[in-house]
Amino acid sequence: MRSCISANRLTEVVTSLEARRVDAVVMDAPALKYEILRGREQARFEDLEVLPYEFEEQNYAFALQDESEYVEVLNRALLSVRKSLAWDTEVLRYIGK
Repeated sequence: MRSCISANRLTEVVTSLEARRVDAVVMDAPALKYEILRGREQARFEDLEVLPYEFEEQNYAFALQDESEYVEVLNRALLSVRKSLAWDTEVLRYIGK
């Protein structure tokens, strides 16, 4: 079972990295990129970067009841959104490159 990290804890982790209390952090790249991008809006985390290494691919999901009528609708909607320019724009907005 994997545990979640709260937004406050994520900020604490990245702040510790910036303050050099830790040398590195290994966690989900999108969450780190988002936190660093938001910090840069406040002139923080300027020297931090997320390296392009992947240790383990992570998959995310939506929980639905067994045999839910929404499975096919949701899958089609997700595929449609992922193919759109709007998806790339939002990914860039929230987590950068």
